[in-house]
Amino acid sequence: MGKLMSLIALSIIVLLPAQICAQKCPAPTGLSASSISENGATLSWNALSEHLSYDVSVMHGKNTPHYKHDESTTGNSIVLTDLSAGSNYRFKVKASCEKGKGNSKWVEFQTTGSSESGDTVEVVTTNGPCPKVVNMAVLEVTDSSVLLSWRSDAQHVSFQVDVKSKNHTTSLNQSNNTTDTFYTVEGLEAGGNYHFRVKASCATKSAGSSKWIDFSTTGGDSTFAQCPKPKNLSVLEVTETSALLSWISQDTAPTFHLDIKSGSQTPSYSFSTTLSEMMYLAEGLSPDGNYQYRVKATCGDGSTSGSSDWAAFKTLLVDRDTVLSDTTTTVIDTTTLAGVDMENRAASQSISQSAVRTENSMEENNSSLSVFPNPATASLAISIQEKHLKKVTIVRLSDMMGKIVLQQKISDLVGPYTLDISNVKSGYYQLVVKSGDYLAQRMVYISR
Repeated sequence: MGKLMSLIALSIIVLLPAQICAQKCPAPTGLSASSISENGATLSWNALSEHLSYDVSVMHGKNTPHYKHDESTTGNSIVLTDLSAGSNYRFKVKASCEKGKGNSKWVEFQTTGSSESGDTVEVVTTNGPCPKVVNMAVLEVTDSSVLLSWRSDAQHVSFQVDVKSKNHTTSLNQSNNTTDTFYTVEGLEAGGNYHFRVKASCATKSAGSSKWIDFSTTGGDSTFAQCPKPKNLSVLEVTETSALLSWISQDTAPTFHLDIKSGSQTPSYSFSTTLSEMMYLAEGLSPDGNYQYRVKATCGDGSTSGSSDWAAFKTLLVDRDTVLSDTTTTVIDTTTLAGVDMENRAASQSISQSAVRTENSMEENNSSLSVFPNPATASLAISIQEKHLKKVTIVRLSDMMGKIVLQQKISDLVGPYTLDISNVKSGYYQLVVKSGDYLAQRMVYISR
């Protein structure tokens, strides 16, 4: 019995590749050139039942005037009438099926008679360099595949396509040859980071490789155990001496490393900390100061992401009124600063003590915030210990992309507060409550 099962398993393994291949579009076969004359030829191939249409490419060969002809047809032959006598040509045929395409190899042929010569005829020789490909593009990106393309030169005969993985992506290193000016890469990792380059070959020599072009597949960060960079860095509120910084995790990252630095025409400030929240209140800043911050995530498997780009912000002038109106709020969107290269400067002792104090108080603040029910349907009852309440309390609800969907300002809050969420869509949201120096947050789920 055991031997029989082994034979069955072996049969499946042997037959599987054939079944897979049978699903692909077969390449045209039997390519030939007939009825050849000084200026013409009939090109034909075998038609298969799977084939719906054909794309025929004809190009000049060695020591032949420049020639390029592309034609589409549903038949299995085409006729050429504009060739040069005594010249070398090659052609290939690409078939289109219901699923995919099949491409033949190049087939060479030569016209009859004697070749013409003259200064007005452009002749392709092997003395010049083989040009590189240009206009490289990334098309049709999915979770597991990508269509790459480029522009060729008339001298090009074939191409070598190199594809490699990059940051925080399972190792991949592919090198394949094609005669097309496009190439499909499959079996990629969802949410993966990759780059590719193309090296062209001419009749007798090869061109140099193109530059590497980056691309990323869609989806799947957490599924494939990657640790993506935090995104949507924002400054939710600023005063003369503080800024409420916020970001979004693209995975279930338990901790984040935050760096804050001062910019030009601003007193020295440099601070780093590790925290578990997607929010941080930076204090001890200088009025009218220029600052920037970045965030790096540590994911559940212990891997770390690269640092986000630097995000810039500016504190307010001392004389500026920072009190929010009853219906509006100040939300400052940040801009990305690429390539910021500043020397690290030690933070003053007072700034460090302030940051540690802020981090330690966040956990205490969160424990003093009560939200009920959770999950919620039409309203949320929010309760804060009275000792934390100041004259003005701000309640904000943001979606998981950091977009504020609901915000209210309450004056002289006493006792629990009911937040109407009847117009908020179902899903996870981050609730933030701020009252003076008090800042707390809680994840809530709204279900209909």
